[in-house]
Amino acid sequence: MKKQLAYGSLAIVIFSGLVVGFYYRFLIPEPSCFDNLQNQDETGNDCGGICIDCELKNIKPIVVIRKEVVKATASKTSVVVEIENQNQNYGTSDMSIVIRLLDSEGKEIVRKEQRSFILPKEKKYFAEVGLDIVYSTVKEVQVDIGSFTWEKKENVSTPQLTIRNAEVKIQGKQALIEGIVESTGAESFEKVNILGIVRGKDGTILGFSKTELHGMTGFSNAPFKIFMPDLGNKIGAIVKNMTQVFVEPIK
Repeated sequence: MKKQLAYGSLAIVIFSGLVVGFYYRFLIPEPSCFDNLQNQDETGNDCGGICIDCELKNIKPIVVIRKEVVKATASKTSVVVEIENQNQNYGTSDMSIVIRLLDSEGKEIVRKEQRSFILPKEKKYFAEVGLDIVYSTVKEVQVDIGSFTWEKKENVSTPQLTIRNAEVKIQGKQALIEGIVESTGAESFEKVNILGIVRGKDGTILGFSKTELHGMTGFSNAPFKIFMPDLGNKIGAIVKNMTQVFVEPIK
């Protein structure tokens, strides 16, 4: 009897082992980057290690944080938008930004597209100056950011252009920004866009305008002047050391 019990117990143990082995071998799926678990060498659920980078998996979209329309003249209107990339390590070398102005019925009055890059944690401005539109007809600004490929920050291609000696001068009711664009790399640029923004003490944008340089060669520099439109009574509120100047090639 004891011998039979021993054989029975052994059989149960062997059978249980076979069942457990079969379960783990055939019924439990292999760890993967799509099982919603942190396994393998992952640093988060299905990301890090051999899986997709965790920041890229949870990438934040580029956001529009400012849209401002101003009256340039009686028959012309200007618009500036500010966008922000909130990601720590990812940007892109090439993206499309479409600025659309709509009337009171939601109809498109004008559509302008620009192409640019954006670095991690960067804020950028895009402006369209002196559009042939009466200011009062513009009721809404829409900004569309086209599809693009996210790139690690070390792979984002940026032009080697810098601004030096930027200075604001007041001429009656107008402001003038002067300075030098310097190319610190070998690349040449057919056209270079320079955007200037003047602000008040609370950071409010008082005015903006832009200019272009043509035929910028590598390892060279060139002077620029940006003439602001008539700022009226706002001219006295300009804080010169809060002036911003941005430069990049026109694609």
